[in-house]
Amino acid sequence: MEGVHTVDVGMLVMPVIMEMMMLLGDSAGIDYETGLENPDRNKARPTRVRKLIRDFEKKLKTVDINMGSEEKEVEDTEVIKESGGLMARRS
Repeated sequence: MEGVHTVDVGMLVMPVIMEMMMLLGDSAGIDYETGLENPDRNKARPTRVRKLIRDFEKKLKTVDINMGSEEKEVEDTEVIKESGGLMARRS
C-alpha cells in the first residue's frame, strides 16, 4: 500500500515468511494453525456426485449405441486420404 514492494513480490516471498514464522513457533513450543490443513479437501460432496450421476444417466439415454461407429470409421479414412500426411502441402 505504501509502495515498499509490489503485490507479486509479496506473493513470491509469502512461503518463505510462512516457513520462518513456523520455525519460530516450533522453536518456542507454540501450537499454531497455518490454515493450509483442510480435512475435507479430497472428499467429494454427495450432492455434487448425485448431480454428476444424473447428468451422465441422461446422456446415456440420449445416445444410440449402434449409431456413429460405422460412420466414424468412414470419416476417419476420408480425412487421412484428403490430408496426405502431417507435412503435406496445402492445395
